[in-house]
Amino acid sequence: MEPSTESLRDLVRRTLDDLGLADAQPIGESFLTLVGYYVVREFRFTGVRAVWMASQGQIKFYADDGEMLRVVDVSAPRQTKAA
Repeated sequence: MEPSTESLRDLVRRTLDDLGLADAQPIGESFLTLVGYYVVREFRFTGVRAVWMASQGQIKFYADDGEMLRVVDVSAPRQTKAA
């Protein structure tokens, strides 16, 4: 099942927070569809971008210089921190 746009946005924001980039300002979002299905969705922020590829089930985070910062498996259960 394809994740919702809101769940992807939430995962991107939490990962940016984990990377110490919680202050990164959103500057754009785009997507590519093929035959009515999402193929790629890109979330752009100051200094970083996150690219979700549906076929891989991953979100890849890149710095502006192209360095890969992190790969997050969308289907992996997130661990919650104990209070």
